[in-house]
Amino acid sequence: MYRQRQEKTDNILAEKALQTDEFLSLGDKSSTDWDKAWSNFRKKGKKTFFSQFSPNKYVTWNPKRSNYPLSEEVDPIKRTERSNLRIWTGPEFTLVGVIIIVTVLLVYTILVPAK
Repeated sequence: MYRQRQEKTDNILAEKALQTDEFLSLGDKSSTDWDKAWSNFRKKGKKTFFSQFSPNKYVTWNPKRSNYPLSEEVDPIKRTERSNLRIWTGPEFTLVGVIIIVTVLLVYTILVPAK
C-alpha cells in the first residue's frame, strides 16, 4: 500500500516536472531577455581601431625589481632620475602627448587656410 502510494506520488511529481520543463522551453514569445540581447548586440558591433588597442600589449605594469645596489637606490639623484624616467615612459604621458599633438595639428589645419 505504501509502495503504491509512493509510486503514484513519484509519477505525479515526474509528470509535473515534465510539464514545467515543457513550459519553460516554450517560453513567452513576447518577452525578451534584454541583457542577453544587448550583450549580443555589443559583440556584433563594428570594432573600431581604438577599441582593439590595448596598452597592456606595450607597457609592463609590474616591472621586475631593479638589480641596482642599495647605494644607488638611496642616492637622491639616481632616485630622481628613475622617477622622471617612470613618468616619461608611463602610458598616461604617452596618451596625453598624443592628444596634445593631434589637437595642435587639428587646430593648425583648421586655422591656417590652404594657399
